[in-house]
Amino acid sequence: MPLINPPESTPTLRVSHLHSRAHGFRIFIQPDGNKVKVDAVDGTSVMKAAIASGVRGIIGECGGDLSCASCHVFVVKEWFDLLGPIGAFEDEMLDATSEDRTDCSRLSCQIVVTPSLEGLTLTVPASQR
Repeated sequence: MPLINPPESTPTLRVSHLHSRAHGFRIFIQPDGNKVKVDAVDGTSVMKAAIASGVRGIIGECGGDLSCASCHVFVVKEWFDLLGPIGAFEDEMLDATSEDRTDCSRLSCQIVVTPSLEGLTLTVPASQR
């Protein structure tokens, strides 16, 4: 049986916008101060949710394989300790970011969406490698 292409008017939903599977939201503060609110599915990475939602400045060249550091974010201090420790490889990769790392730097591919992170607020650096 041949495959039938859906009509062009069929809406395409991105996983990050399926509210029945999404849990809460994450806020990305752009370098210009604008805030972008992103719904995210539990168990996915914050990087993937950001890319699926078109957040400017989150590139994720490696697709989340922890080999490019182009998903660097600055976690708002109140949230940082809730993320758990930084792994050795992530720590090493944070030394290769375009913008200098801070005490609140993380790679968003290593932050997994959970219900306890609803409202997580991150600042996107002005540049990525």
